[in-house]
Amino acid sequence: MEEKTIQQIATEYDIQPVPVSDWKEPMMVRMPEVFSSGRAKSPEEQYEREIAQLHAKIRQQAVEIHFF
Repeated sequence: MEEKTIQQIATEYDIQPVPVSDWKEPMMVRMPEVFSSGRAKSPEEQYEREIAQLHAKIRQQAVEIHFF
């Protein structure tokens, strides 16, 4: 993996170095969480996932009822 300086990244993407450096620190802190498949989900995320699963089940049952 090639490592680049903030200045090199800013030049490559034609942006100022300040936004790159502002982005870098939070990303370095959160990177394990972002790329971890087993990260803990917040209660809101769990709730939204359950709602989505229930809606999918309702749609499936509605199709099955309509089919029969």
